[in-house]
Amino acid sequence: MSAPHTVFALITDTHFQSGSGVKDGILWNRQVMSQSERLADLLIQSLNAREIDFVIHAGDLTHTGDRCSFEFARAAFSRVKAPLWFTVGNHDVCEPGARAWLATDWGIEPPSMYFSRYHEGVRYLFLDSNYAHLPSGEESEVQQWDQTSKYSGVGFSATQVDWLRDELARDRETLTFVITHHPIASKSEYPIISPRDLGAPNFRLGPVWRKLFPTYYKEILALLEEAPNVKVVFTGHWHINDITRVNNLYHVKTSSLIEYPFEYRVVSVFEEFLDISIVQLPAEDLATASLVPEWQNEWIRGESFDRERRIYFNDESIATKL
Repeated sequence: MSAPHTVFALITDTHFQSGSGVKDGILWNRQVMSQSERLADLLIQSLNAREIDFVIHAGDLTHTGDRCSFEFARAAFSRVKAPLWFTVGNHDVCEPGARAWLATDWGIEPPSMYFSRYHEGVRYLFLDSNYAHLPSGEESEVQQWDQTSKYSGVGFSATQVDWLRDELARDRETLTFVITHHPIASKSEYPIISPRDLGAPNFRLGPVWRKLFPTYYKEILALLEEAPNVKVVFTGHWHINDITRVNNLYHVKTSSLIEYPFEYRVVSVFEEFLDISIVQLPAEDLATASLVPEWQNEWIRGESFDRERRIYFNDESIATKL
């Protein structure tokens, strides 16, 4: 088999936090924001030990979206030998003007968080699913993740839907991957046991999870599914490893790097398929400290087919395990 023409790392939800008064949190398990410096060092060492062309971050670089934490993140990723491409997450846009100064500080042109990049015959479309939709019908660039009850929804902007329609129409030939923070499709059920829902495993069906999908997700999904050259959507936000096929698209979710299981993905792109694999950071003590056995949330690591997969671009029926 020939070598891949591109290899990239896919990371998400680092939730880095810097400064005084850093507190840990909980989601599926314990989140260790207080260990941001150590986790950044482990991640950088792991990335630099691999032959990769670039790193993609699918959002939530920081936990609180403050300047200090972003400066910490930028300093950390400046030590990675490969370039970083990223989009924002809901934790990154808490302050007015965050997108503008992020674009300036990180050299993103144009100064928005939805854009396209080309590399070795593949187009990478970065979307921004983090606009607050207000009860008045207005959209706001400021979206405070801990005050979502005051919004009618959080998701894509109306102008972004129009931009994506034009962008997809402009190029319907080049193989295309999409990166956005919020998932826009899922399996029909997951064994959800969380700190807010202790007890024996239960299955919450899809409609409950679909409430977590971003505003305008149906419009975005329809545009992507209609484009013959779009094959894979990479997301974060849910902090789980999951690979789901819906119609003609594969949706690849990746777990967080601030809680168990502390993993990221490596994606190898060949002419006719891509291989997806998992890399775990060498932090067994943190994994043990983060995992809460009585919550029974080991499942977020994913089944074997959620962790490693070969996806063929032109096969409408087969996705093969590595």
